[in-house]
Amino acid sequence: MEGDKIDRYRAIVLGQRSGTEKQKESVARFRHAFTMLCEGFTPMQTAKDLITTFEVGETMALRIVRDSVAVFGDANRFSKRGMKVANYERLMKLAQRCEERGEFSTARLLIKDANELLGLTNDDEEHLENPNQWMRPDGFIIMTDPKALENAHKIIEFETQDAEVIDEEEGTIPDNLSESEAG
Repeated sequence: MEGDKIDRYRAIVLGQRSGTEKQKESVARFRHAFTMLCEGFTPMQTAKDLITTFEVGETMALRIVRDSVAVFGDANRFSKRGMKVANYERLMKLAQRCEERGEFSTARLLIKDANELLGLTNDDEEHLENPNQWMRPDGFIIMTDPKALENAHKIIEFETQDAEVIDEEEGTIPDNLSESEAG
């Protein structure tokens, strides 16, 4: 592939340029081939997969493999960090497939493994005290109704507390809720 073409495809991959539908389709093929190479498949195995997945001929499949290396780089020369990221992506893709099939416990374990791979579960790292903090809006809400304000405070208080398990059989209510608030 010519140098100008490689640069155009790299710009599309990096989001620096929007491509035509045909170029976006080519990028999807390159990404697929590169992912397979990162996962340890040989160029010939990758080409065979491209033939069935994208319904292309053998010559075109081999060009896609070659061009994916030109656009993304040689998968065999990846750094340790690069391999971690590639494996993270693979685990997340597998987790998504499991979720689509309703295998939520398997998906959860795959996501946990993926996060551990990148060190996202280390306690040494900076983390949020409350996992719900990342969901809070940054803006302000102005309220003039005192009852609405009181309810908003209760909601915020409730969201910032650690969750307690409610035993449905015994019907126990967490200590921090009164009977009227619980039901």
